[in-house]
Amino acid sequence: GCGRGAFGLESVDPDEVYNSSDDNEDESCEDDVSSSATNSNIDDSYVSSNDDDEEEDDSDDSDDDNSQWDEEDLIPYNLNDNEDDLRVTPTPRYLRECISYLRTSEDDKTAMERHEAALTSIPSIVQSNPIDLSDVAPMLAMEVLHKEDKFNMNDFMKKRRECMDILMVHEPILVFRRFVSELFGDNIALGTRMDILDVIGRASEELCGVNLLRKNREDNDLVRQLQDKNEPKVSGKRRLVNNNSSNNHLPIQANDADIYTTRALNLIDETQKTRRWGHGRNRSARAQQQRTVTNRFGPIAPLFFYPLLEGFMKSKDNVSIWGGANGSRLMSSFLVTLSTLAQSAGNHPGTNVLAADLFDLAWSFRDAEIAEVRVSVLVAFATSIAFLPLDFLLQKLYGADGDSFPGYLKKTAIGDSDRNCRELATAITKNVSTSLGGLGSDFGSLDMVERMS
Repeated sequence: GCGRGAFGLESVDPDEVYNSSDDNEDESCEDDVSSSATNSNIDDSYVSSNDDDEEEDDSDDSDDDNSQWDEEDLIPYNLNDNEDDLRVTPTPRYLRECISYLRTSEDDKTAMERHEAALTSIPSIVQSNPIDLSDVAPMLAMEVLHKEDKFNMNDFMKKRRECMDILMVHEPILVFRRFVSELFGDNIALGTRMDILDVIGRASEELCGVNLLRKNREDNDLVRQLQDKNEPKVSGKRRLVNNNSSNNHLPIQANDADIYTTRALNLIDETQKTRRWGHGRNRSARAQQQRTVTNRFGPIAPLFFYPLLEGFMKSKDNVSIWGGANGSRLMSSFLVTLSTLAQSAGNHPGTNVLAADLFDLAWSFRDAEIAEVRVSVLVAFATSIAFLPLDFLLQKLYGADGDSFPGYLKKTAIGDSDRNCRELATAITKNVSTSLGGLGSDFGSLDMVERMS
C-alpha cells in the first residue's frame, strides 16, 4: 500500500502500475476530442435538419403564393341525406327493378313500400333515358296501367298517371301500340279503357308543345296583370274572351260534358281572334316573351289517329265494348281523343286529311240519344272546321244531303235539350259564318238562332 515515509514523503509500491500525468492528459484530450466530435456531429445534423425544414417551409410558402384558390372550385358537401340506407326497401335504380317491385305479391310484408318506391322512381329513371327504355317501356306501361291501389297509398292515382304519361311521351309509338291492343281487347274494364284514351290525349298535347305554350301564356298574363295595376282603368264595353288560363280551372264537380264544352269554346275563341298587322307600343317586350316550340307530334299524328280509327271499325259491333251506357261514355271519350289528336297535329302537312276523316266519323253520331255523345260530336266539329280545306267545307255546307250541316247546327242550337249542345252549336255557327262571310244564305239567320237559344 501507499504510506508516508519518515521524511513525510509518499511511499510507492514497486509492483503497482505507474500512470504518469502525461498519460492522463492524453486520455482527457482524447475524451475531449471525441465528445467535441460527437457534439459537432449532433450540431451539424440539427443545423441540416433545420435547413431542410426551412427549405420545405420556403417551398410551401412559394406553392401557397403561386396557387390561386377560387371559391367556385370548392364543391360543398351535400348535407341532405335521403336516408335511403335506412329504408326497408331500397330505391330502385333501373326500370327492370321497378317491374320487379310492381310484381311483388300482396302477401309480402314490404309490398306497399315496393309498389310506392317503383311508382315514385319511374319518372326520374325514364327522364335519364336509360339504354333499355325501348325494350322495357311497353311492359312497364302495362304493369302501371293495371296496378290497383290496394294499400290506400298516398297520391296513388297521381303517381300512376305521371308514370304512364312519361312512358308514353318518351316512347310514344311502342307504348301506344300496346295500349291500343288493350283498348279494344275483351274483358277490359271501362275505367281502364278511359285511362288509355286520357293518356293518349295528354301525351299528344305534351309532344306538340301546347303545355309549354300555355305555361308561357300564363306567365305573360301574370306579368301583364301586375303591370295593369299601375295603369288607369278604361271605361266602356269590352268583349269577353274565354282565355285558356282561366277556363282550365274547372270546378271539381264538373262532369265530362262541361269539360268538353269548355275546351271546344276555347278552341272556337282562338279561331275567332283576328291577326292584326299593326304593332303595339311594347313590341320589343312582346318579342322577348315569344317562345317557339317544335311540334313533335305532327309527324306521328297519323300513327296515332288511324290505328284508333281502325280499331273502332273492327270492334264497332262488339256489344261488350260499345253497348249500353258504358259504351256511350266510351264513345264520347273516343271522339274527344280523336279531336285532341287532330288539334295537336297543328299545321303539319296531312292534318286537313285527319280533320276530314274526323268530321265524317262524328257526322254519323250527330243524332245520338245520349247528350254526352252529342257534345263530343260538336267538339269534333269545332276541332275539324279549323283545319278543313275550303272545298270540303263548302261541300258539307251546300251538299245535296237532306240534312245539311247548317241545318243541323240550327236545329241543335234551337231545339236540343242539352244546354252544352246549344252553346256549342251556336258558337260553331257564328265561327263558320264569320269565316265564310257572305257565303251561303243558310247562315243569315244567326241573330234569330242566338235569340232563341
